[in-house]
Amino acid sequence: MGARRHILAAMAVVAANLAGCGDGHESLNDPQAIIADLASEDPIYAVTPGMADGLVIVLHGIQGQDATNENIRRGLLKGGVDRAVALISWGSRVPFVGAVVNQVNAVGNRIDGQKVADVVVAYQHRYPGRPVHIVGHSGGAGIAVFAAERLPAGHKVDGLVLLSASISSTYDLTPAMEHTTYGIVNVYNRDDGGLLSVGTTVMGTVDGTHGPSAGLMGFDRPLANDDPDRLRAYRRLFQINATGMASPFGIAHLASTEPDFISATVTPWLLSCSWPPPHKQP
Repeated sequence: MGARRHILAAMAVVAANLAGCGDGHESLNDPQAIIADLASEDPIYAVTPGMADGLVIVLHGIQGQDATNENIRRGLLKGGVDRAVALISWGSRVPFVGAVVNQVNAVGNRIDGQKVADVVVAYQHRYPGRPVHIVGHSGGAGIAVFAAERLPAGHKVDGLVLLSASISSTYDLTPAMEHTTYGIVNVYNRDDGGLLSVGTTVMGTVDGTHGPSAGLMGFDRPLANDDPDRLRAYRRLFQINATGMASPFGIAHLASTEPDFISATVTPWLLSCSWPPPHKQP
C-alpha cells in the first residue's frame, strides 16, 4: 500500500473517531500508530522515539520522500531534538508527473493540510501539553501553513519552520499564525530564483497563484495602515536570509535542508520556550 493510501486510510479512522463514530480501537489515543501509517514504508522514514516528549512533523517537497527529508531529520537529531520526528508523506507519488501535480493542486494541497492537522489533533488528545512543531520544505512548507490554519479552536502548534517555501510571498499568514504559540520562521534564499521565481511564476505556487514565492524573498509584511489583527499576527513572523549559503551540487533549493544548517539554525527555535531564541535575530 502506498503512502497516499496510508494517509487516506489513517485519516478516515481519525475522522471517524473525532466524529464519535469510532470502532472502539482507541485510534485517537494512539498517534504512534497513526503516524506510522502515514510514514513511508521504507524503514529510513520510521518515526524516531520520544513520542511522549513531543512531536516534530517534517513535510517533504513536491518530489515526495527522499534523502532531503532524512537530511532534515538528521540535522534535528544532531542539534539535540529529543522528541519524536515523523516524516509524513503528502500528495501524489506518481514519478515526475506527481511533482507537477503537487505543485499546482491548490485544492488537494489544502486537503493534505487538513490531514496533517488531524494528526496534530490526534497527538494532542493523547499527549496534551507536549510541544508540537511542523517543519516543511518547498511545497511541504505550504502544507504546513495549510495544516496550522485548519486546526480547530483550542488547538495550536508551538510553531512552524518553513524552508525554501513555494507558497506565495503575498499569502496571508494570519489564520495560520493564530494557531501557533510562538509564530512562524521562514527561511528564504535569493539564489533560488530558478525554482521559486521562474518555476512558481510559470507553474504556480502551492496555494494556486503565480509569481515569486516566500522561499525566494520572504513573505510580504503588512503595511502600517493594514488590519490591526494582521499587523499583530505578523509580529511573530521571523524571516531568516540564507542567501549565499553553500548547497549540495550548487542547488540553492536544497541548502536549507543540509544537516549542519538544520542543526545550527533550526533546532534552537524548536528547543526554545520563546521566539526568537537567545542569540537569534529575526
